[in-house]
Amino acid sequence: MSNKKLSQIFANIHIAVNGSPSYLSQKIIINNKGLLMHSNIKKKMERVSNFLISKGVEFYKPDGSFYIFPKIKNYSNFIKNSNKKGLFFLGGDLFGKAYKKYYRLCFEKKNNELNTILKIMDKNKLY
Repeated sequence: MSNKKLSQIFANIHIAVNGSPSYLSQKIIINNKGLLMHSNIKKKMERVSNFLISKGVEFYKPDGSFYIFPKIKNYSNFIKNSNKKGLFFLGGDLFGKAYKKYYRLCFEKKNNELNTILKIMDKNKLY
């Protein structure tokens, strides 16, 4: 196995373990869904949702998290090119068999970062 491949495996593990919200945070969000819907987060979620809808992408919309799970339309293009273009996504299969052809897209980013992500995705048809 090459160092690059090992690095990718460890990066995936690190993000899955350290990049997810704690159990307590998840419980607070679940029990207070209204908080999610009354902030700037709702605008960001709708922005990402509208982008995906405009590209004809199916996705799971969250009830109380900061992630959307879009279905990958062109799997080989997406996997091959997303890292090359500076984007890193967790594969949906890490979250269960039902998400195998999906990826996790976090929309709780600074506006300029979210703009950059969506521009790169649009320019390179990474959806």
